[in-house]
Amino acid sequence: MSLDRWIFQLFRTIESSSRSRSISSLRKLKRHWRICSLDSMTQNPITLKRVSCDELRKIFNEGDYWQKVLSGTFVAVLLENRHPSLIAANEPFCTHSQMVSYRDSLGSEVARVHQYLRPDGTLGASKKPDPKRVLKDGILYRLTKKGTTT
Repeated sequence: MSLDRWIFQLFRTIESSSRSRSISSLRKLKRHWRICSLDSMTQNPITLKRVSCDELRKIFNEGDYWQKVLSGTFVAVLLENRHPSLIAANEPFCTHSQMVSYRDSLGSEVARVHQYLRPDGTLGASKKPDPKRVLKDGILYRLTKKGTTT
């Protein structure tokens, strides 16, 4: 769906008389837009493959994605930045829970990670970013959904 068409549908939805219907429609449009955005990560069609945490970390580490960000080959783009629950995260006060997109020189997302950024500038938890999705050779690797097996 083109951006113009998406915006048109968004405004039509907002003008709808039923508020609950509008909210439901907005959620559907947002979900559809995310899928369309995912398709635009590369020019080629993307195959989605669900993998375990260990498999995703292996792909991420073997591809040197984090090192490529540190060296400037990839650019890190902050998508979300919030304070985590101190008890659940077991991190110092004022640590930030972040979702970060790694982008190549064309601006296409090649990986997405979660990390805890401590006030002193170091990464918390494992001391490394935790990959949530990795694009490699036209395959988008994502974590297996909870409750399913690989």
